[in-house]
Amino acid sequence: VFNRISSTEESQTVISNMNRESTEIIITATDTPPFDNPLPHHIQFVAEYGFGIPYHFLITRRSIWTCRPLDVKPRTVNDSDLTAQHYTNSILIALEGGVEGDGTEYYTNKQLEILHGFVIDILKIRPGMQIFGVNDITDSLGYPYFDVVNRMDTVLEKLYNGNIKNYNPLKES
Repeated sequence: VFNRISSTEESQTVISNMNRESTEIIITATDTPPFDNPLPHHIQFVAEYGFGIPYHFLITRRSIWTCRPLDVKPRTVNDSDLTAQHYTNSILIALEGGVEGDGTEYYTNKQLEILHGFVIDILKIRPGMQIFGVNDITDSLGYPYFDVVNRMDTVLEKLYNGNIKNYNPLKES
C-alpha cells in the first residue's frame, strides 16, 4: 500500500491483477491542501472515521499513488447509502486538493494529465466502465468540482464514448 506508480506498464499491471468485479470509475477529491503523499490523508481518515484511506488511487500534484488495494472495496461513513452501493463496484480515484478559497476547482495541469492517462490505462484493461464524479452520486459532495463525464468525453475521444445513455448514478448502482 502507498506505492508511487512510475510507469504505464506498472499501472496496467496493477489494474490487470484486480480480481474484484468493477463496473465504475468514480473520481473524487481530497478537498485538502496538497501533501504529495497519501499518509496524511490516511491518518485523517483513521482519526475521523476509524478506517483508512478509502481511495484506491490518489493523484497528487506530481504523481499517482496506490492506496487501498483494488480487491478491497472503498469505505464510506454510512455503508448503506447510495454512495456505498456505487463504491462496491468501483475503482475510486481521488485528486489531491480541489477547491480553493474562492470556491473554484484547482488542480495542476500535471494532475489532470495523470488522471487522463490513468483512466486510459484502466479502459485498455477493462473497457466499458462507467466514469463519473462522486458529485454525480450525491448532492452533499461538490467535489471534484468539475463535470467528470463531459471532461472524459472530450479528453478520451474514441477510446471512451461516454456513459451508457440515460445512465443516472443517482438512481442506479
